[in-house]
Amino acid sequence: MPDDEGLPVPQMDETHSTEILRAWMSGSERSRELRITLRSLAFADPGDPRGGAAVWGVCLADIARHVAAALADDRDVDEGIALSDMARIFAAEIGSPTESHRKTFRIG
Repeated sequence: MPDDEGLPVPQMDETHSTEILRAWMSGSERSRELRITLRSLAFADPGDPRGGAAVWGVCLADIARHVAAALADDRDVDEGIALSDMARIFAAEIGSPTESHRKTFRIG
């Protein structure tokens, strides 16, 4: 079932499902900000001193693949090129962020 924006509502009725990340754009067209809510410890394991950071890396890569596939379907963009572009910009943004990221709403 879609929400007001036509996006699917998480299937919380599935056994053992948990929403881990939600993202949206806030503000006017001239001043857009990415806002997210996330379960930062969704992948935490008591034996992992880094709190599941490596699994978050896999999750972010999976998200990038989904976005690249969607761009290929919706905009006739080459999926491999889209993924390469995202990886290049991701690495640059990790190395030198273009904005502060203190607008995250964390849920354990």
